[in-house]
Amino acid sequence: MAQPTPQKKMSDQSRTVLYIVGAILSVGLAIWSLSGLFSRNQEQVDRAIASELAQKERAAAEVVRKKRELDAFNAKTVVVARPIRLFHEFVAAIARDDKTEINKLSDFGLDKYDLLMTPERVKLFAEAYAMKKYTVLDTETKMDDEKAFMVATVKNQRNMDVEEIGFHMERRPGGPENWKVVDIENRWFAASGHMPESARVTLGADRTKVAKPLTSESSFQVAPEADPSPQAWLAATTDEQKKLISEQMKILLNDEHPAKASKASQVLVNYGKDAIPALLSELAKYDVRKDDDNRKANAIDRTLAVMTDREMGYDAIGLESSKPEPGALTPAQARVRAVRRWFGWWGAQKDKPLVKRTQPNEEEPKKR
Repeated sequence: MAQPTPQKKMSDQSRTVLYIVGAILSVGLAIWSLSGLFSRNQEQVDRAIASELAQKERAAAEVVRKKRELDAFNAKTVVVARPIRLFHEFVAAIARDDKTEINKLSDFGLDKYDLLMTPERVKLFAEAYAMKKYTVLDTETKMDDEKAFMVATVKNQRNMDVEEIGFHMERRPGGPENWKVVDIENRWFAASGHMPESARVTLGADRTKVAKPLTSESSFQVAPEADPSPQAWLAATTDEQKKLISEQMKILLNDEHPAKASKASQVLVNYGKDAIPALLSELAKYDVRKDDDNRKANAIDRTLAVMTDREMGYDAIGLESSKPEPGALTPAQARVRAVRRWFGWWGAQKDKPLVKRTQPNEEEPKKR
């Protein structure tokens, strides 16, 4: 067999060396590439960490800034006294029928709670609180370091005063925020099952001395009465005024649009005496013992009352199911008498000037 020549051996060794060198270079290049990749990844990680730290520092600085602003605002803001806050919290608790909250905010017995949390009052307060129809009487507010008293007038959905209620509050041991409602007094203006009252009475006390029941016919002799009947327009009322007044009457008596009805009532008030015959002629059509007629008659009564500054005792919310005081008229009977007084008043006053209560709106028709 032939032996390899020295030149061939040398060539094989060179190729082997080249292979080894190539392999080493490949590995080195791979290592260098990976090293660069790892470096770039590390740089991205470092930048992400730095960005997150910067965001946290900015957020912390913003918290500090807002706290500084809040502290400055609080330093300049007078904190509302605890009795005032307690008063409104108590009204809200009644509106929610929340016995737990009432017990938390008060310091009186269950007998007082039962007198306070009647279904009628809860319903009244729920509507008044939601529609912001209760008004604090600032002139009645009394407050010192240990005791406070606040009163509010509560209205129904028709914006009629129904109840006046006052809370007696006292501070208890345990800090300046520990105040409790310790007693309650109220008066009814007019509501189902109640007679109008002349003064507030403590819940649970005798109310007979403040009741103002409508009793016999002699109670109304101070106001003239007349049978309801259609009334003639005033001689000076123009045809155009008659047309416009009649249009406003239709809007006033439309139950589907209360806001427009309220506006129409004000327009009629601003017409003054020219509108009274139309109001009374419409009122003469109604049987105020019926619910639907009662609602419409009430709208007319309220318009006349604002226009003339007079009240004839029309109680639209008294229900016929209410049991009147002995000898008193039922709510429906009292409404009939109130209507008769409007017609009696007009018979005596239609030839006299109508005294203005307030100046009319400039854009509305003016009173005569």
